[in-house]
Amino acid sequence: MSELTKQERREIKLKEKREAKERMRQDFHKQESGKKIMVYGIIAAVLIIAVGFFLLLPKPEPVDYATGNLVFPLGNIHWHATPSITVCGESVSIPQPLPGQHLGSSLLHTHEDLKAHIEGSVSGPSQITIGAFMANVGMRFSENELADKKNGDLCPNGTAGKVSMIVNGTENTEFGNYVLRDGDIVDLKFS
Repeated sequence: MSELTKQERREIKLKEKREAKERMRQDFHKQESGKKIMVYGIIAAVLIIAVGFFLLLPKPEPVDYATGNLVFPLGNIHWHATPSITVCGESVSIPQPLPGQHLGSSLLHTHEDLKAHIEGSVSGPSQITIGAFMANVGMRFSENELADKKNGDLCPNGTAGKVSMIVNGTENTEFGNYVLRDGDIVDLKFS
């Protein structure tokens, strides 16, 4: 075989370098596309898991507020209800705001008179429940708890107490879901 000229050897080396560069470029693109596929796969898996998580969350039970003849939204109203709290036979005061101030939200609050004031436009019944009022003034109230007492806690006389609610002289079992109305008298008791 004849020997290659210097020019031919140079061309062969250049061709080999170009082929090596091309192989490296193809390998790089294969790696990059593999990385992209992996990243997209991870993103898809995270999205599927997130959607599945939210679909499997327990759905809140709808509350059936006994609204009587109230139709929501209510226009601009100014109502007052009179709550009272008795724990183990002792009267407990609703927290009192500073003179000239109110305690609670602008819609549902109390003043120095310690009445439940409902002042403004009401979009739904959950905004004006006795439970919402008690939360707004910083007191605990549910069918199982009133102030610092829970059903079964002992009163000083040794009897186990239980939460009850009387609205306008009639026992009521709606507890925190009771929708306040103008003129209501709501007696919350633990005895």
